[in-house]
Amino acid sequence: MKSMRLRFINDPHHAWLVVPLTAIYARGLEGAISWQSYMDAPKGHAYLEEDADAPLFLAEIHKEGIDPSFEDIFYGDDCFVRKLPRFRPRPWLF
Repeated sequence: MKSMRLRFINDPHHAWLVVPLTAIYARGLEGAISWQSYMDAPKGHAYLEEDADAPLFLAEIHKEGIDPSFEDIFYGDDCFVRKLPRFRPRPWLF
């Protein structure tokens, strides 16, 4: 089984799975990601909301035989992720 190292960023209220945007586009998931997720297009990262979008991505990579491992990063206050733009399927079109 292949492996993939991913980060979960947590603050006291919520958590996000950090995923390369390329990994989302390569699997055709960009249209399925909700507005509750965020992105940093210049850095090439999506921050997938923990309750729906992260499990969607994890289920997809599991079907591909990828076994993820996780690094948890905790923030004591509201996390920087909340200040990022909401996820958009094609950010270069806006």
